[in-house]
Amino acid sequence: MTGRNKELIKRGGEQVSPYEVEDACYNYEPVETCVVFAVPSPIWGEQVGAAIVLRKAFQEKDESTVRRELYNELRKSGLERHKYPEIMV
Repeated sequence: MTGRNKELIKRGGEQVSPYEVEDACYNYEPVETCVVFAVPSPIWGEQVGAAIVLRKAFQEKDESTVRRELYNELRKSGLERHKYPEIMV
């Protein structure tokens, strides 16, 4: 990756800053690296996507557990629900 091609994700009329979402994701201890980006969506125009690398000690966690725990952490941080990553790799 060399950088983002734009600074905002436009999800159904809402503008989402990838930097804000990344900062909130880093509150979840297992996250070592996080990159947030726009993913095309036929319904919303764009969706929030995230590429997340977990720290070595947490790499055994299954995807559903990581998603659930990450969403709990995002909720605690005050991030609005429409800004949560819907697509995660």
